[in-house]
Amino acid sequence: MQTYRNTVNGTLAEPASSYEIFNPANGQSLGMAPKSDELEVDRAVQSATLAQKSWAKHGDQERRDIVHKVAQILEENSEYLAELVTREQGKPLSGPGSRFELQACVGWTQVPASLELPPEVVYEDDERRDTLHRVPLGVVAAIAPWNWPLMIAIWQIIPAIRMGNAVVLKPSEYTPIATLEMVRLINQVLPAGVLNTVTGDGTIGSKLTHHPDINKIMFTGSETTGRRIIEASAKSLSPITLELGGNDAAIVLPGTNIKDIATDLFWGAFLNMGQTCACIKRLYVHEDDYEAVMSEPVSYTHL
Repeated sequence: MQTYRNTVNGTLAEPASSYEIFNPANGQSLGMAPKSDELEVDRAVQSATLAQKSWAKHGDQERRDIVHKVAQILEENSEYLAELVTREQGKPLSGPGSRFELQACVGWTQVPASLELPPEVVYEDDERRDTLHRVPLGVVAAIAPWNWPLMIAIWQIIPAIRMGNAVVLKPSEYTPIATLEMVRLINQVLPAGVLNTVTGDGTIGSKLTHHPDINKIMFTGSETTGRRIIEASAKSLSPITLELGGNDAAIVLPGTNIKDIATDLFWGAFLNMGQTCACIKRLYVHEDDYEAVMSEPVSYTHL
């Protein structure tokens, strides 16, 4: 049985303990995932802290070039990672599934790598010139969810390292394997310590967000956990980025051809098996179109 490992300081770390991950479709074992302890969290943050100092000194163009290489790594390994996501998380390979997620990862890596972020003059007159310079914050704690495990992790990782930060990433304890493999592959082109992982349940996430050497926290997940992270950041004054779900509506305007939009309504609600924050939760429909809107998407499910 394969045992997957965290990446810390550019190397695969021996786990303190591990737990088994199963394919949700058939119950088959996918292998053993590492379970971090407090010491491993400290080691990962320390590695990121040391690496960040030198990473921030790299020229902006050099960091952009390296992030372009990350995109290439993701592209070259997209099928391998997509198959892992499907076996571990359960979404289909095709359609708006795992292959879609990996191509999104590539795109969301290429765009920040292509961005030019020169100093910006925000005010100037005869007496004063104010210039905005973007500088790294330091070490970023990133906690990713299980529904889009790689894409949302990329949203957290890439802008952070592009700007000269280092990252300690904790994937969901339900879907760690694909993320660990993605980070292992990315580390082929990153300086050691710029991107590290820790794994485990919410207790490990709490140790990470409460760590005194964390300079920013990024989290996607539940509102309950988000509140705890706000409390942790209030003590350290670390800036936070939280995405805690959605409450999305669709509006069907009077006179719309319902047959033309039935598939869009269906996939808007059931993208990723309906396990997506931006999925349609409710519909606003004119009473004259109510019956058609109720029946057409249902007919689509029978195809």
